Amino acid sequence: WDAPRASGVGIMWISFAHTTDAVIMDRKTKTRRDWVISHVKKFRADQVVDFWNKNPRNGGLKMGSITLAKAPYLENTRHLAYPEDYEAEGFAFMEECGIQMAGMPPLIFFQRWKAEKVLLYVVEFRLHLLTEAGSRRKSELQGTVSHDQVDLLGNEVKHEGK
Repeated sequence: WDAPRASGVGIMWISFAHTTDAVIMDRKTKTRRDWVISHVKKFRADQVVDFWNKNPRNGGLKMGSITLAKAPYLENTRHLAYPEDYEAEGFAFMEECGIQMAGMPPLIFFQRWKAEKVLLYVVEFRLHLLTEAGSRRKSELQGTVSHDQVDLLGNEVKHEGK
């Protein structure tokens, strides 16, 4: 979970995968994670954390950094609120872009997630800064409502109704 630095001291990071674009566009401010308590304890309020488009061990790119609004806390997905958590999780952005989650429209994914009633750690954050790669991606996204055929991870994007 720690990306090594030259000094040998790790810096904390989070990968966002399919919701990276929502973070870059400042349309995602929460993420829910199935973490072990020893990992959770490494995160605290006001901490600056790197964010990646996918796991750096798997060739991910550092896209920028986020600042944690508070320490992660446990919450059951049955308490997901619409539209607040839908927007905060980046699903509204994905819906606007026609991007599906796990092969389904974001709203259906959100509703199923809520129905699963899973206890997850909630990480609330705000965008801190973008790297050159993150800024490039933001420039690509600005002024568009739908993505091209391939997303940031190189996966084919499925557009709703197209």
